[in-house]
Amino acid sequence: MPVWLRVVLVILALGLFAVVSIAGLGWFWWHRHGKEFLESGKASMEAGQKAAATTDQAGCLEAAFQRGPGCQSMGCMLDRNLFFNGCVREARETPGFCDGAPRQTQIMDSVKYRLDQCAKRNLAQDQGCQQLYGEVQKFCERR
Repeated sequence: MPVWLRVVLVILALGLFAVVSIAGLGWFWWHRHGKEFLESGKASMEAGQKAAATTDQAGCLEAAFQRGPGCQSMGCMLDRNLFFNGCVREARETPGFCDGAPRQTQIMDSVKYRLDQCAKRNLAQDQGCQQLYGEVQKFCERR
């Protein structure tokens, strides 16, 4: 067997091993934590819906930011995003809330919008802030 073929086969075998390992770890994690993960997400949405009764869309965004200052972990970002989505759909309309929010398919405009909005909050390099403004864009597209 030629050397190049052996190298290709070894690379393919290592790739397959990596995919199977990652899938196995994912299954293991989900098996152990999936239920609490789903319950936490449901609780975040319900908290947002409850908050919506007393605020408007802009208030939902502010409340979402207050849920996790310096939010950088995936769990924290997910909690904030779910809270915001639960709230903003039920809250009173804020005139001009979606003004300037580009469609998500407008990639360069989306990046600029998120960076500009986060810079106004002194969070220009904050990934959690940019994620939350992505949720604002999604909401505004669906209206």
